[in-house]
Amino acid sequence: MSKYCTKAPMEAFTRKLIEDKLVSLKYHMDELDKQCNVYRERAKMEYQDKLLNGKNPDFLIYKTGTDIPLAVIEAKRIGITLEQAVDQAINSYAKPLDIPIVFVFNGTSFYACSQNREPIKIDKIEISDFVDEETLIDLIEHHFEIETVPTGFTLTKEELLAVFKKANNLLRKAGLRDGYERFSAFSDLLFLKLKNDFSDYGIVSNSKINIDKICNWEKLMSKTPKRMGKAFKLENSEVKSYLEDSIKPKLREKYGDVFENSLNINDEKTLIELLELIDDIDFASVDSDVKGDAFEFFLRNVTNGNKDLGEYYTPRHIVKMMVNLLKPKVGDKIYDPCCGTGGFLLECFKYLLNNSNSDDLEIKRVIREESVYGRELTSTARISKMNMILFGDGHSNIVQMDSLSEPVDEQYDLAISDM
Repeated sequence: MSKYCTKAPMEAFTRKLIEDKLVSLKYHMDELDKQCNVYRERAKMEYQDKLLNGKNPDFLIYKTGTDIPLAVIEAKRIGITLEQAVDQAINSYAKPLDIPIVFVFNGTSFYACSQNREPIKIDKIEISDFVDEETLIDLIEHHFEIETVPTGFTLTKEELLAVFKKANNLLRKAGLRDGYERFSAFSDLLFLKLKNDFSDYGIVSNSKINIDKICNWEKLMSKTPKRMGKAFKLENSEVKSYLEDSIKPKLREKYGDVFENSLNINDEKTLIELLELIDDIDFASVDSDVKGDAFEFFLRNVTNGNKDLGEYYTPRHIVKMMVNLLKPKVGDKIYDPCCGTGGFLLECFKYLLNNSNSDDLEIKRVIREESVYGRELTSTARISKMNMILFGDGHSNIVQMDSLSEPVDEQYDLAISDM
């Protein structure tokens, strides 16, 4: 080996990575602050230090405002295997302090388990990164395995899927025999409801994207029997004409080809049933920052394994694993030549957002406008663009075209896809 070879990073490098991740998850690490819930190389309480017999954990995470430890983090330098680190974390720290969850990380590889080596799962998938305090508490309370529904939903996952199934049947009744047609029409309407009065995901805080007041879910619903009551007459209904002649042109003017000219639902009564069904999904209490998650939740659950819809959704744990292996950084241009509904690009976008300085406006702009790029042969590219808009990313970097017709060379820094 040459004496001029660069040395591998030490454990301090891994600890810095961990600190950055914890800060991005809103943990408090200032030990002079009463809200501090992460302690480095020591326990929070003197009696806990004594139980450790002089051994110093890299990080201990506590339930805020208490002396209850939730998790221990063992850091190792890059290249060190995790098995020995797991043993150390469990025997030296987790058992003496009765800590429920153990994390180990060496800068590239991550592992999580309970004090008894049970896997930690979210949506039946073993977690591959640190989680926030609320999720930690939820995992502990539910014996280390939880299923998620976007924050604020009053419906369960099963109830939501029942709504989606009913919508699918309504669209079939309306004459949309092709799976993609039904998927596309429902996505358009769901997007319109979610888009109503939402803020960008982590990009422009306290800022609303202004759309002409005519392009508004509430305005549309005001023309339905649900809002008009006895005054509604089906033969005089303006629902379809308002949607197709007023709302759709405004959306196309602002977002280009994200929206098709028509939903292809000719039956007024069926369209109204569908709108009222979607209106009954309680998104009102959903935080603005997770409305994009709601749309992705729909995509993941409606398309996953449903051949009838003609769409396929790469399992989320595969997407997360690939992005974690890729480790994109701010400034990288990331390309998916077959982006589908945008799952890989969205995960890259969120990874960049969660691993960068969220207060730097220039960084936010770069993530939004100059980071993710995709091509998609089919009109599913529209759905990908909707996804991007709801997450606050620049949808203009998604193009419907055949990637093989115009190969790229050294135009992007990273490529990721499930082809």
